Amino acid sequence: MKDKASFYARWIVMIAVSIVVVVIANALARQLDRRLDLTDQKIYTVSDETRTILTGIEDIVTIQYYVSEKLPGYYANLPRDTKDFLEEYERLAEGKIRVEIIDPDKLVADYVKEKAEEGGDDEPVQSFNPFAPGPQTPRQEKEQELAQMGVQKLQGQIVEDDRFEMLNFYSSIVIKYLDKPSVPIERHTQLDGLEYELASRILKLTATQKPKIAFFLGRPDNVRMVPSQFPQMPPQKVHPYQLILNQVFAETFDITEIELTETSLVPDEAKLLIVAEPHELSQRQIYEIDRYIASGRPAMFWVSRNTSNVNDPSWPITGLFPGLDPVFDAWGIKLDSQMVFSVDCAPVAIEQSLAGIPVRSLNPWPPCPVATAKELSRESPLTAGLPAVVFPFASRLTHDDTKLAENGLELTVLARSTERSWLPPWGPQLQNEMINPPKTESGEFVFQGSFDLAYLLEGQFPSSFEAGKPLPAWSTPVKENADGEEGASEEETAPEPSELIPPLTTTGPTQVIVCASADMAKEDYFRQSRDYLTNIGFFQNAIESIALGHDLLRIRSKGQTTRPFEKELTPKEKDVMFYGNAFGIPFAVIVLGVLRYLWRRGAARRYEERFLRTRQSGGE
Repeated sequence: MKDKASFYARWIVMIAVSIVVVVIANALARQLDRRLDLTDQKIYTVSDETRTILTGIEDIVTIQYYVSEKLPGYYANLPRDTKDFLEEYERLAEGKIRVEIIDPDKLVADYVKEKAEEGGDDEPVQSFNPFAPGPQTPRQEKEQELAQMGVQKLQGQIVEDDRFEMLNFYSSIVIKYLDKPSVPIERHTQLDGLEYELASRILKLTATQKPKIAFFLGRPDNVRMVPSQFPQMPPQKVHPYQLILNQVFAETFDITEIELTETSLVPDEAKLLIVAEPHELSQRQIYEIDRYIASGRPAMFWVSRNTSNVNDPSWPITGLFPGLDPVFDAWGIKLDSQMVFSVDCAPVAIEQSLAGIPVRSLNPWPPCPVATAKELSRESPLTAGLPAVVFPFASRLTHDDTKLAENGLELTVLARSTERSWLPPWGPQLQNEMINPPKTESGEFVFQGSFDLAYLLEGQFPSSFEAGKPLPAWSTPVKENADGEEGASEEETAPEPSELIPPLTTTGPTQVIVCASADMAKEDYFRQSRDYLTNIGFFQNAIESIALGHDLLRIRSKGQTTRPFEKELTPKEKDVMFYGNAFGIPFAVIVLGVLRYLWRRGAARRYEERFLRTRQSGGE
């Protein structure tokens, strides 16, 4: 009895000590603000960069999490994980963040009940909302109000009564700050990436002014005049990059379009210079770009030797002459004259004749090579998590490692074409011998390997213009002759002896991104391809990381990234891997379990037999 009582006493003491240890550990974890996160990318832990952003908040930010009580089974843990994550934000902000958990289904039900108590019912009534399609019920009115806030109704499958049913549910986040328009995360279905989504929106909302980006269109003849919607207003200038500037970046950045003339230079407060489709730049424009970068300021180039009009069925190819070779050569990179075509390409809308009727359909188009996840840099956060980036009518990039090392520049290859690529002969229009890869005499395709398509260069950039040399003059503008027609532009005026290139007064390390495609951000390409969102993700990564600061870039890189296989898998290999994971591994575990059970059972019998023999021999 004493042994039994002692056993129970030790057992109770052990349980009590375990409870005390757990309570103390939990209290210490809350006090030290640390949690155990076993994920590779630490997606459940707020990073130091986010802490820095939260400490800079001056007033209260309200984060409202709209989530239904009932969710599909695969989202069952999402509300709990999200609430824990938001509570950590609330603690770190020290009172500057207020978190609210709201059940939108209850909001809708309460609104319907309130209307019913006022003497109404759930029958359709005429809405005064000019955007409403017609008479609406109180339920529809409230749901539309939520939708305008960014709280969208989602759908998912649930298993109920041994059958699949569609379930309407909500899972959205709305961030509010002072009297500024609220910013939503309309579809919140995973914790991966939530830290970046929150941090970027908080940073944008709490900024006192938008960061300024200078945009230079290096091909002024690619601007068209569009009549204004209002008769009294003059026509507006529109260029091919208007869509991405206005619809993607205008909300976050102050976009200033410059002409790189004597009266239209890069603003001193610009956080980034974008050079789009440079063509026949003057020496003074090249000097201004070179000087800007050498002084320690970041830039991004959308540059190529060729371009095309995707709206023209004949697909003409226009040669471009950027004039940036001396600048690139001084750094240690080169923009080749040859285009890169690939079998692994993006589909675009191509016009074909069907019974004499022109019809547009999506078809894979080799002039639009794709850098898939395997060809994107896995080390750089600029390309982390991206499935692909498309480079229409791209030129090949090459680099000189020796010259880069001499200049102290670090180069990262952000994107490459796949191994199934080739360098076609140039022609003024696309022809079959260009679109189809080269063939051997036996008819087999010959691919020329993978080619560089985008670079990230970091460091202190040298200048290709030597101090003390004559300063390039501004080009004289085109003048009209006596008949009112445009005359030939005059030669650049010779610089005065006193106009010499001054020495650099400010220098420092910076970043430059070179994308070897002038078409990858054009509106025409976006409207013809279904894969434009992949390019927008790349631009957001690159531009936000430079213009908004490196903190967001490091936060974005935390997300769980795709880890592609080193080689392309055949359909048979994919089937083996799928069925091996789905059935092979569970079956192997079952077999091992049965074998272990049989072994342990046999060992127990052998032990029992030895014990009985020992006992019998001892008794004799």
